[in-house]
Amino acid sequence: MGYNQKGYCAECAAIARALETATSRAKQRKLGAVTTFTDARVAITRLTSDEPGYGQMYAIAARKHLGNLRRLEPDIKVEIRWCPAYEGIEGNEIADGWAKQAADEPRGVA
Repeated sequence: MGYNQKGYCAECAAIARALETATSRAKQRKLGAVTTFTDARVAITRLTSDEPGYGQMYAIAARKHLGNLRRLEPDIKVEIRWCPAYEGIEGNEIADGWAKQAADEPRGVA
């Protein structure tokens, strides 16, 4: 993720990647709904703005993927939800893996 990043940036990157994956899947079949979970409330807040600062590139990427998803499926229901440390949430290992992978990627890759 590069130097001088905040911990929640990995969560933002993982959410952006989840929306990118949903967009790819929506090209193949109708999804109807997409729900992504995070234990970082600050990541959810960050994604609501593309203002300069930590996580900006991931907020922009998430918004781009969300726009592409909505173009493919205008009526899709998309939720980004907070949960305490992913307890009992199916897909936790995948989400953790994406966050760790994003943290290891060079800066500028989302």
